[in-house]
Amino acid sequence: VDNPLNPEPGDGEFIDMSFHPKMKPFLLELREKFTMYDVRNILKLPSSYSIRIYELLKQYEKIGRRKFEITELKRIIGAIEERTVKGKKEENDHYPLYGNFRQRVLLKAQKDLSEYTDISFTFDPIKKGRKYKWLIFHITSNTPKKKFGESEPKQMRLPLNTGSEPAHTIDEELLTDLYELVQGWNISTEKLKEWMLEYGDEQVKRAVFYTRHKDAKGEIKRNPGGYLARMVKQKDLNIAMPVSNNKEKKARNRAAQLEEKIRLVRQELEDLKREKYEKEQAIILNILQRNPLIAEEIFGQVKELPGLDFDEKQEDMEIYYHNPGIRFKVDQIIRKQY
Repeated sequence: VDNPLNPEPGDGEFIDMSFHPKMKPFLLELREKFTMYDVRNILKLPSSYSIRIYELLKQYEKIGRRKFEITELKRIIGAIEERTVKGKKEENDHYPLYGNFRQRVLLKAQKDLSEYTDISFTFDPIKKGRKYKWLIFHITSNTPKKKFGESEPKQMRLPLNTGSEPAHTIDEELLTDLYELVQGWNISTEKLKEWMLEYGDEQVKRAVFYTRHKDAKGEIKRNPGGYLARMVKQKDLNIAMPVSNNKEKKARNRAAQLEEKIRLVRQELEDLKREKYEKEQAIILNILQRNPLIAEEIFGQVKELPGLDFDEKQEDMEIYYHNPGIRFKVDQIIRKQY
């Protein structure tokens, strides 16, 4: 602290501070071992999950790629919480189904980061057996659509097309379909996009079906992904393509979307049921632990019921915790009476 008394008139309300030269190595270590970012990138992020995902991906922006085991990622961002129940540590997964986690956390964070921050990302889920096990994030620099402190951008009239060749756009629906077909071939969505932009949607689609046909016949001994990479560049592939039917395809898509909505509603109902049950259990425990006379009366009623094995050497609450049958009867009586 320099000049704490400040003899100059009017300067008494300020204190000048500086770091001792011996602190220099520690301050430099902070710069080397921690990721630095502009805090304005997270001020408008509406979700704590989006903020945490931004911080995790920002660390690997220069590398452009980061891989997480899904369960570990959930723990890091707080989607899995550890709690103690009856003296034992348990994990509470807020999104046990991958589809739910993808919809409510990953896609939400993807939209938030693209809209408000200086990075954006895509991701590929990787299966182990029938379950999704890992996520690979592909990180790119981004110019946020809404910068901190800026109002909504005004719409501008653009000049009409001058006749130049329009930029090729990716058919996202086709991209999703093709990615499903190449699962297990070590081909990412980014690689498929790159091929579709360079060789066209139809060529990549034909190459995928051609490779699957050869693989099914056992003609590809190993590395179908590498074989596909060669076929994408090969003209005039001789393969009978499945006839597309737009109406049937749209109907299938609508059915799939409806099925997904139904699944999400069912999941929400299950979440509500679980939340209701947990709240009821908390109330029941509160009654038993804070009202000894009520607890004694209820356990007395349960002990009179036939077919229940009470160990007189154990405390009533200990029996309640360890005997599901007795716990069910106690809970049932409390729900009826209270």
